[in-house]
Amino acid sequence: MIAVFASTRPEIIKMAPVVFELKRRGLKHILISTGQHCSLASQAFQVFGLRPDYDLDLMLPNQEPEAFFVRAVERIRDLLRELRPDYVLVQGDTISAFTAAWVAFLLRIPIGHVEAGYRSRDLRHPWPEEACRACIDEIASDLFAPTPWAYANLEDLPGRRYLTGNTIVDALHWILERYKPQPKQELYVLVTLHRREAHGEPLRKMLGAIVQLAKEIPLVLIRHPNPNVSRAMDEITTETNVEVVEPLPYPEFVGLLKEAKLVLTDSGGVVEEATALGVPTLILRERTERHEAVATGHAKLVGWDPGRIVGAAREALARDWRPDPSEVYGDGRAARRIVSTLSLGLK
Repeated sequence: MIAVFASTRPEIIKMAPVVFELKRRGLKHILISTGQHCSLASQAFQVFGLRPDYDLDLMLPNQEPEAFFVRAVERIRDLLRELRPDYVLVQGDTISAFTAAWVAFLLRIPIGHVEAGYRSRDLRHPWPEEACRACIDEIASDLFAPTPWAYANLEDLPGRRYLTGNTIVDALHWILERYKPQPKQELYVLVTLHRREAHGEPLRKMLGAIVQLAKEIPLVLIRHPNPNVSRAMDEITTETNVEVVEPLPYPEFVGLLKEAKLVLTDSGGVVEEATALGVPTLILRERTERHEAVATGHAKLVGWDPGRIVGAAREALARDWRPDPSEVYGDGRAARRIVSTLSLGLK
């Protein structure tokens, strides 16, 4: 039996195609959520018609990563001891994925890591995700790399490595085949911000750049439920030309992203989605692990400085150019490759 962990909205979106493929092939599995994202996770599960077999409901208001980790270790240990799975499958770089992998390692349960190998080479960016991903890669038995660059980063690790593509592209295909969202009529720039390392002054600087850009083009800003982010966003809700919206169901978000003139984001997943859809993107971070999008010209790393953000956005908008959709992050068949590997190893 495979224990599949998916606890945050991005994890659920990226693991849904894997769960679909496990079901299609009749491989016994259970779906576990730590509850790291509460309302966002519930919304994502609903979109894909999934429901966790176990929801540990571990998240508390204003809980810091180390406190979550301490609570999660004991609960995940007890559950894995009870279920005795043959294999644990985790995705990405969250504290939930790291905790599940670490407990599985201590219980001598083989681990598969979906989206292995991304690196920013800076443990502060993203924090704590860069360290979480690298640690999971060190202890995983099977490393499912989304890109050739990520695959190369895994060369000296003990686990078996596979180049599969990123399951986010599988999820995008699934959504676009089933939902036809109505596009907005006017031109707009889409903005998403949430990274923990940007809380405080960096976030205020970026929001200042957004207010400045709003004088030139409408912006749609997705409010993140983290209080540190939402409180800062509250300060610009009265700005003309800035539409602040609550987190959207994934199909609606994909529709909004697909039709955007430009995307400003600090989300790695949004960079992947925008690249697959052919939407030009500015990465509002000091470091990125999504180097492929930068290399293809779909994205530009601009950091937190308001002047750089505004200048890069003006330049991108003036070009009136849209890149072709790219398969640099996959062709929509990543889940099949991952599950094919699992089916061979677990027979």
